[in-house]
Amino acid sequence: MIGYIGNDHSLDFYAGATFYVKDELIGFKTIGRLFHALNTGEVVGILIPYITGKDGLLHDGISRLASHHFHIEREIVLDVKLELVAKQPNIDDVTEVIITYDDYQASYRTINQLKQLQKKTFVDTRQEALNTLDNDSQAVIVTNYDHHEWHTLKSDIRDHNHNKHVYLLVGQTLKTNGFHNRVMLQVTFNKTDRFSVYNSLHEAVMADIDVSNIAHVETGVTTDHRFLMTLHGHLEDERVIQLLTVLKHKAKQVQLLGSFYSK
Repeated sequence: MIGYIGNDHSLDFYAGATFYVKDELIGFKTIGRLFHALNTGEVVGILIPYITGKDGLLHDGISRLASHHFHIEREIVLDVKLELVAKQPNIDDVTEVIITYDDYQASYRTINQLKQLQKKTFVDTRQEALNTLDNDSQAVIVTNYDHHEWHTLKSDIRDHNHNKHVYLLVGQTLKTNGFHNRVMLQVTFNKTDRFSVYNSLHEAVMADIDVSNIAHVETGVTTDHRFLMTLHGHLEDERVIQLLTVLKHKAKQVQLLGSFYSK
């Protein structure tokens, strides 16, 4: 079984459904409960949100991953777009939009340019919006992953291009397949080392390795700087091995968070 956060209407579920059937997926209410399930063997893997279009990089899952010594096995990318859908195909006949507050903020300009949408009814979830849809004068905002049988009146209505949602499949052991082309690390330096990021990047340049998604990880430890680094390469590549060896000498700690494939 693979664990995720939410229910079978959530984006986390749809991320899992790109690789697994519904019967292989189990939802949990919190990320803490999700990691507990993996730790106790209730599931063999979990999906953690890593990057969302709205919030950017999410640290909670990565921090828990590092503290539990679990490992990333796969990256799953969803191209999430907002769509205006209705029971009938004519947008001019729609006078009411049923929408969540978050989606209204994300598509504010587009929604308000549709002058015929005089009424806005706010709900808590997109699934609730779909369940509320009652007549031909109503439309709802959903994503391109939500299941429905209605007409799409307008697609990709988000005001800004924040569509990318990235999830990481996490398991208990490190797996390295031949097609993997990313290695994610958490590198810890003493806070007194003012040039820690520069030194890390310099060593990557010297090893001729591209680095992406460098991010500072907030922790409760006031004496340390912790950074996420995603190396472009396979864990068994000679250049990657060389860089890891150097970083282990320069850093306070280097944790291997996972090996996976990224497009």
